[in-house]
Amino acid sequence: MIELYPYQATWVAGIARHYRDGAKAVLGVLPTGGGKTVCFANMTWRMQRNGKRVWILCHRKELMRQISEALSQFNVYHGLINGAHRADYSASVQVGTIGTIVGRTHLYAAPDYIIMDEAHHAVADTWRTILSRYPDARILGVTATPIRGDGLGLGREVGGIFDEMVLGPSFQDLVNLGKLARPRLFRSSRHLDFSGIGTIAGDYNTKQMSKMLNDKTITGDTIGLYREHIDGARMIVSCCDIEHAETVAAQFNAAGISAGHVSGKQKDAERDAVLEDFQTARVKVLTFCDIVSEGFDLKENRYPDVPPLLAVANLRKTKSLGLCLQIWGRGSRVTPTKKEFFIFDQVDNSLMHGWPWMEREWSLDGETKAKKKKTEELALQMKQCERCKESYEPQPTCPYCGHTKATQTIKVADGTLVEVPYGSASSVLSKAELKEREEARKAERIARVSETLSVAANGAERERLVNELARTAKTGSDLAAIAAAWGLEGKDKSRMVFKWSKQFNVKFR
Repeated sequence: MIELYPYQATWVAGIARHYRDGAKAVLGVLPTGGGKTVCFANMTWRMQRNGKRVWILCHRKELMRQISEALSQFNVYHGLINGAHRADYSASVQVGTIGTIVGRTHLYAAPDYIIMDEAHHAVADTWRTILSRYPDARILGVTATPIRGDGLGLGREVGGIFDEMVLGPSFQDLVNLGKLARPRLFRSSRHLDFSGIGTIAGDYNTKQMSKMLNDKTITGDTIGLYREHIDGARMIVSCCDIEHAETVAAQFNAAGISAGHVSGKQKDAERDAVLEDFQTARVKVLTFCDIVSEGFDLKENRYPDVPPLLAVANLRKTKSLGLCLQIWGRGSRVTPTKKEFFIFDQVDNSLMHGWPWMEREWSLDGETKAKKKKTEELALQMKQCERCKESYEPQPTCPYCGHTKATQTIKVADGTLVEVPYGSASSVLSKAELKEREEARKAERIARVSETLSVAANGAERERLVNELARTAKTGSDLAAIAAAWGLEGKDKSRMVFKWSKQFNVKFR
C-alpha cells in the first residue's frame, strides 16, 4: 500500500475534520502533481473499511482508468461504470464517468459519499443532476484550480455546491519540498493583438484564434526553442483546436522532430496508441487542444529510461486562469533525472494570469472583477532590472539588488522569448500580503500536526510522519510544535528538537 507524504496526510486530515464538524460538501485543493488521486484513493479505502458506499465520478474515461489504478494500489475492490466494462452492482465503491452514470443511477445502491474529480466542473448541469438525486450523500470535490472559467468560485453563496475548502500546500511549497519540478518560464516578446477575437462561454473563440495563431513563424520559434533547450527530450504543446494541433504536429515532423496529436474526437485505440508512443518517446512532441489539459496523468516514471517531459509550450491564449494552471502543471512532476522544466509561453498567458510560482489566494467566492482587473493591469506594467534581471512591480529602485535606474520595461527583439527569473515578485500580491499569507499558512500547518498524526495506523507510522514533518520544518518553533504533538515534554522534547535541528539544518529564529 502507498504511504502518504506528510503534506498529503495533513490535507486528508483537514478534509476529515470538516466532515466530523458537520460539513456536507468539502472542496480539497492541491496543485497539479501533488497527488490528489492518491489522497482520495486513501480516503476511499478508509470509507470502504467503515462500511460506506462511495461513488467516484469524473468526466473522461482516461481519468476513470487512472482512478481505478490508484484504488487498486490501496486494495480497494471497486466496480467500473462504463460501457466497455462489465458492471459489478454489488461493489461498495463505484468509479464512472459522469456522462455514463447519469443514466444508470437507478441500477446502484445510493452512495454515502460522492467524490468528484476535477471538481471545478461541479456546477455543470449533469453534475447537479446527480447530486440532486442523493441529497443525503456527503460530497468531496478535488481540484488544482478552485475557480470557474468566468472567475466565479465554487461555494454555495456564489452558485456552487461546496460549504468548506481545504487548501493543501502551494505550488511553490511543493517545489521547495522537492515534490514538484521548478519551472523556467520563457515569455514571448512578440505583441499579439487579441482584441479582434470573439468570446464563447467566457473564453476566446478557439476557431478565430486558431486562424490567427496557426502561423509557421510561431511554430518555427517553438521548434527552435525545443532544439535549443531540450533537444531529444519530450514536450507537450497546447493548441487552439484540433486543426491547429494537427498542423503544429505536422510542422514538427517536417522539421525532423517526431510529433503526434491527441483529441477527444479520436477513437480510443487511436488516441491510446499516440499516447503510448509519447510515453515511450517514440514521439517526442505531443500536441493537444483539450484532452491533456486536465487531470491526465502522463506517467513519466512508467518508462524510467526514456527522456523526461521537459517542456510545456503555450500556443493557445486563454482567459481562464484555471485552464492555464492546468496546462502548466502537466510538466511539473519530478523524476530522478528531472528537477526543473520549461514553459514556453508564446501567447503571454503568464502576463495575463501571473507567473506559475506566484502565490494565489483561493476562495470559495472566486476571483472578483476588481481583483482580476488589478492582476491584469499590474502584470502588464512589470519591469525588469537592468542589472540583476529580476522582474518586479513598478517602482524607482529594484527591490532585489537596489539598482536605481531599473525603469525600463522588458524589451527584446521580435520573435524571441525572454526568461522570467524564477521567484520574481508576484504581479498580484504585495510583499506584505505574501508575508502575511506565509505566516498564516505556517500557523495552520503547526496547528494541524496532531491531525496529521491521527491518520497513522500504528506507532511506527506516527514516527515516520513525525520525522518527515521535522524534515520540512523551517524554524525551531516548528520543531517544538511537532515534538509536542508527538507527546514529548520537558527535556525529552528539548533533546529531540536539538537533534532535529542538527539533522535537518533548521535554524532557531
